[in-house]
Amino acid sequence: MGLSAQEIEKMPDRHSSISIKKTHDFFQEYDSIKGNPTRIVEKSYGRAKKRRYSTFKLSKWKTIYFFSKNNLIERKTNYYKGEKRGDWLYKYDEKRNKISEMTIYGVDKGKASKNKIRYDSLGRIESIKVYYTTNEISFIKTDFIYSINGDTVSYKNIQPIYRKKDTIFSRVVEIFDSLNRIIERRYFDSDELLKTKWNFYYDKYGNLESFNSQFKDSEETEFSIIDWRIFEYKYDHYGNWVLKYQLVDKKRIPLARREIEY
Repeated sequence: MGLSAQEIEKMPDRHSSISIKKTHDFFQEYDSIKGNPTRIVEKSYGRAKKRRYSTFKLSKWKTIYFFSKNNLIERKTNYYKGEKRGDWLYKYDEKRNKISEMTIYGVDKGKASKNKIRYDSLGRIESIKVYYTTNEISFIKTDFIYSINGDTVSYKNIQPIYRKKDTIFSRVVEIFDSLNRIIERRYFDSDELLKTKWNFYYDKYGNLESFNSQFKDSEETEFSIIDWRIFEYKYDHYGNWVLKYQLVDKKRIPLARREIEY
């Protein structure tokens, strides 16, 4: 399915004038949200302590998402025991493309990072640069290459080393379905050897139903599944999930619950 990193590299036109689907937004959350929510309060579950049997209860972590009138997430705030632990602030251009994401860690506003996203004339991502408090670039996603029909994208991860040179430590290939949902992600090492791949599956509401990760040591060996997770949800009348479970040994383990304000 899809193209290899080498095949994508050989594609002659990286900026075809053919209509291309909008590329996967690396930072957008709740892509499948329905209706016009103004706020989502999400609480996670954790294993109860000092219990003989495995029971789960709501943890002390809480995340609040705030949405704009255009149904875009503007802010995300994380709390632990009622204390703010992190803030995420988002900005968009007139085409609804996310152009920056500011993260402020904990109560100390001196610790922060910022993602800057650039798009080409077709609205496809060209580069993502991550800056930390020092305003130095700490991480880059660059050299985005798109297949003609737009269902496959390849890009490089670059990490500046000692401020002297850039080191390419991997290439990533992502494959999308007709609804622009990622269905496979492939990780290549510096020798262009495919070492790890992830597969994603969705339910009829567009939420992640399951995913698995596979790994192999060399070109001669076969892939082996090292992780497989399956999820179930309960939905409100809009079709947005309000309870999320993970299936473990045929048992439903609660992961999170949401209160959605419309």
